Amino acid sequence: MRPFLLIACSLVGGFAAGWFAHTSQPAVTPATVTVQHPIVNTATETTGLRVPTTTLTATEAPNSDPRISRRTQAIRELTQVGFIMYCPAFSGDSFSPQLTQLLNLTVDESSRLALAAQEAKRDLDAARLARAISHASDDGKTLIVEVPSLDVSTSRAIYDRLLNTVSATLGAERVELFSELTGESFEAGFEQFGLLGLRYEFSLTPSFAAEGLGAHYDIQQHRLTPMGGTLASTSGRVTVSFIEKNVPILAHFIPSELRTKKQP
Repeated sequence: MRPFLLIACSLVGGFAAGWFAHTSQPAVTPATVTVQHPIVNTATETTGLRVPTTTLTATEAPNSDPRISRRTQAIRELTQVGFIMYCPAFSGDSFSPQLTQLLNLTVDESSRLALAAQEAKRDLDAARLARAISHASDDGKTLIVEVPSLDVSTSRAIYDRLLNTVSATLGAERVELFSELTGESFEAGFEQFGLLGLRYEFSLTPSFAAEGLGAHYDIQQHRLTPMGGTLASTSGRVTVSFIEKNVPILAHFIPSELRTKKQP
């Protein structure tokens, strides 16, 4: 792991906003580039997981914008002295506003990338759901959903489709800047594209209920290593409606009688 703390995306946006200006995009022609880490050939020291390197066909401006290359170089120089400024590529269902500004994206380009990310997440959820199994805890109080990791070929196919859209939309020069700005957060935002297993634990008895707020249930999510150990865990107290919107794999296994009690 890198020895320095992650600098918040707001710092990147604030640092860059006063320095970098928007420009219109020049006409583009095809070019072929090989995108390096962290866009492809992903690995984490914790898991050792890796997505094979992919050569992508991108578009490269014949008269490149020097401001884009200066931004890339500035980020690299800051990284060399210990400033790690990773920005998540996506915020909810939208492309990151900070990256939209720094990459000089048009509205259409930003929308195209957001739609591609949503499609990738749907494909990942569908592939994982096909492998998921559920069972009750020994005392019958907890629903447990086990989600094995995807095979590499399935993971790679989803990964490649998204990266092809990113490359075709941004072009070679902006892909470099995108890589520097997103770093490892890109793959982390997609749960390493299914190469990590998951386990959900959902309490079948409400832990909290109040008029107008609905029943809330305890939930835990565990990210698993290839050997089955726990890499990271998160927990919360949420409604069934929240789970249906944000945790579709778990939602598939929630008993129907609990769905009828949910609040809108």
